[in-house]
Amino acid sequence: MELSQLDGVEKDAMVDVLGVVTEVKPIDTINVKSTGKTVSKRDITIADKSGSSVRMTIWGKQAETFQAENSPVVAFKGVKVGDFGGRTLSLVSSSTMVFHPDFPEAHALQGWYSSEGHSQNFKSQSAGGMGGAASGSINRREMKTLHAVKEENLGMNDEGRADFFTTRATIIHIKSDNIMYPACGSDNCSKKVTEVHDGWRCEKCEKSFPKPNYRYIMSLSVADYTQTAWLQVFNDPGELILGMTASELHELKEENEASYTTAIEKATSQTWIFQCRAQQSTYQDQSRVRYGVNRAHKIDYAQESRILLEAIKAYD
Repeated sequence: MELSQLDGVEKDAMVDVLGVVTEVKPIDTINVKSTGKTVSKRDITIADKSGSSVRMTIWGKQAETFQAENSPVVAFKGVKVGDFGGRTLSLVSSSTMVFHPDFPEAHALQGWYSSEGHSQNFKSQSAGGMGGAASGSINRREMKTLHAVKEENLGMNDEGRADFFTTRATIIHIKSDNIMYPACGSDNCSKKVTEVHDGWRCEKCEKSFPKPNYRYIMSLSVADYTQTAWLQVFNDPGELILGMTASELHELKEENEASYTTAIEKATSQTWIFQCRAQQSTYQDQSRVRYGVNRAHKIDYAQESRILLEAIKAYD
């Protein structure tokens, strides 16, 4: 399937994709809380002719030996879809990947990328981009005021696909209730866990943990000089905005309610550049557009000043 179609795919679905490897991150290691073991992982980015790119996570020996010189075409079969505010892909034990596959679509993709695709700006399907919520370049062509977002009816299309936009806005309110939820401690699982007599249990993984791994799911009211809007923020950009993990904020709340409130209030009145997705959703037979934050960027005031000066000069 084309990467642009991942918008309509359910979380945890298994898909087959064909893409050009456009970026390979250094290998990393993580500790698996459920087993106490250390596992190697590597994030890569793949792109295709649909104009979209997505982050793919590779694990274990495959991550350690992965090499992708000269942007090869790779066919991935049976990879798992994630939805951390966007779309990500991950290899599992049953997944396969084949470099330089020998079939017409692969040859066409390699030819397209070599001739013109290599210079294209791809639209990322992944939340947080490569390496976290603050990374990734800002596409100035997608910059819009909140008024323009609503005037252009972004996210309200017949196909049900997401529209992407970037906006500069100031946080004016953070809903402090239900700002986080207790999540599974397993890698590649963010399902909500339930408290049982001896700890917390994830029904999906069928595992129990002494304590949960809290994750953010926040609602922010933001404003610019044209309009206000509500944004939904997931874990990675949430950590950047609050300056701490959700588990750390939960501990703060347990220890001192006043300090918890102060931490949330401190994050308000801050201006950010938000890279967002607008998509229609239905709840109790009512349709509305939700705006989800894929990335949050701290304002670089020197850079923003230069961009503003360049815009002013264009009118001279």
